[in-house]
Amino acid sequence: MGKKYYDSGNFAFYPGEILLSERAASALGAAAGDTIEAASAATFAAPERYRVVRVYRPAADPGEAALDRLHRV
Repeated sequence: MGKKYYDSGNFAFYPGEILLSERAASALGAAAGDTIEAASAATFAAPERYRVVRVYRPAADPGEAALDRLHRV
């Protein structure tokens, strides 16, 4: 592994590791332990691989929660 760069007190992650929100994980079809590719440019010219270490549920934003209910199919 490399040098730890984030420690919340109950887990740590390292370069090449990411956290995904439940919404992002669902959209990408990813789960903890999976590897995904992402790039900083829309052309995807230089993708990098990242290991998903955790999928989390962000704190609810009341405005966003209302929009979710309006746009559910």
